[in-house]
Amino acid sequence: VENCIENRIIHLNDETALIGCMGWYDYSFALPKLDDFVMKSRKKQFSDHQYVNWKYSDKEFFDIQINNLNNLLNSEELRNKNVLVSMHYVPFSDFIHYSNLNDDWNIVNGFFGGYELGKTILKYKNVKLVHFGHTHKHKMDSYGDLQLVCKPFGYHFEWAVDDIDKQLEL
Repeated sequence: VENCIENRIIHLNDETALIGCMGWYDYSFALPKLDDFVMKSRKKQFSDHQYVNWKYSDKEFFDIQINNLNNLLNSEELRNKNVLVSMHYVPFSDFIHYSNLNDDWNIVNGFFGGYELGKTILKYKNVKLVHFGHTHKHKMDSYGDLQLVCKPFGYHFEWAVDDIDKQLEL
């Protein structure tokens, strides 16, 4: 676990630090907006239902992640540094694929992240880059000076090439 960057600050040099925040989901990316009972029943089709067993609801754990992210970004040791944020879940809806043809897919988007992740990041002007995945779709964008990089590794069958080293270069 010592190599895990979750909820940690890693100083890369005198000017730049990396922080880790897994993130989570609060169903806010789902369309149409559905109540928690419906969303929890939909969750049973994903491995989170099988492998994530804790005492928190999804929204409670999402709020914990937001709190952790705020605590890291408010840290005195980051005050005069450029910050890179690495997370798993999607912080901005621009990286969510909504379909005109598949309502089920639009509901599944509720498990990809949440608006509050992005809102929290945007409050801190020293955050210069956010790297995340979870969508299995590569995309880059920016909001002003903030660079956004969605570069998930994906499943092997999704790779463009069969060689792991070459896939990592893409």
